[in-house]
Amino acid sequence: MESVSIMPASLADRIPLPDEALTARMLAKAREGFDRKIVVLDDDPTGVQTVHDLPVYTDWRRETLESGLTEEGTMFFVLTNSRGFSQQETEHAHREIAENLLAASEKTGVPFLLVSRGDSTLRGHYPLETETLRQTLEEHSSVRYDGEIVMPYFKEGGRLTIGNVHYVQTGDCLTPAGLTEFARDTTFAYNASNLLDWCEERTGGHYTARDMTAISLEELRALDYDTILQKLMAVKDFGKVIVNAAEDRDVEVFTAALLEAVKQGKEFLIRSAAGLVRVLGNVDHRPLLKREELRGTDTGVGGLVVVGSHVKKTTEQLECLLNAGLELCPICFDAESAFTSGGLEKERDRVLMEAERAMRGGKTAVVYT
Repeated sequence: MESVSIMPASLADRIPLPDEALTARMLAKAREGFDRKIVVLDDDPTGVQTVHDLPVYTDWRRETLESGLTEEGTMFFVLTNSRGFSQQETEHAHREIAENLLAASEKTGVPFLLVSRGDSTLRGHYPLETETLRQTLEEHSSVRYDGEIVMPYFKEGGRLTIGNVHYVQTGDCLTPAGLTEFARDTTFAYNASNLLDWCEERTGGHYTARDMTAISLEELRALDYDTILQKLMAVKDFGKVIVNAAEDRDVEVFTAALLEAVKQGKEFLIRSAAGLVRVLGNVDHRPLLKREELRGTDTGVGGLVVVGSHVKKTTEQLECLLNAGLELCPICFDAESAFTSGGLEKERDRVLMEAERAMRGGKTAVVYT
């Protein structure tokens, strides 16, 4: 399978988008009577990039989750950072989260819809995270999960799913995700680009592609709400639901059906990228933050940029930043220090000291590995 030149614009010509106002009314109606708090578990710090004005918690103690459930608003985030965990650490964390969230929900009387926000290029502890959540929640409550929504769509990053194949957009081309460098990740490698096959691959064949449910672009754009809802209502035994999307309106149509299915008694866990989260939480679009919004009063102190990814695109972005002629202080974190006793702590302290010195001097510290 090679890169293809299917752009969202030409796709819209082939499968036109539904009327925007009609879609908005459908989604607004589905939100009526939906009383669950949306809880997003974020496996790394980038999951909040499509939302704003929402609480983000960095621990999952029972008291913290009680606060999240009782705060105003429809949604809150819990940063687990589990993409940097071992499998054992990930399983332990998600079991603890599920137990604490269930206890917090019982104490506050606030029901929840749980989202596991993962990488839009399919890297992460899947299916370990959602399977651990499901098993723990079912073990300690009467809830039985009918299905799992799988939707890695993320328009801002050029991650689109068309014909069940997940693509990464680069310029004018869409490359199947399984052919990109992301699929060669040393920790989370995979082969399949078709999400049905990918789910079968990642679950070791426990869930087979032929038994999964797919929601197509054609159904979404035809506003075939009844068919989509019927499909969701028929899912059982934690079956996988693969959702196609190439525009936010596709997400809005699906969300309307999903909320209605939940209101009618279906139970789903969700594994998605950032695209679905914004629509679920009813968060409006806003422009990128400007300098004044980031800094407020200019104190003369520099900023901090932490580069956490190791893929080619991020390397190119880092090189562009360092060659931009700005007042920067590049600081390379020696990752190999972790292989010597006490080396990681020593290197951490060195980097912290250099970054603080640079920032006090009015420069922006750029930390990378």
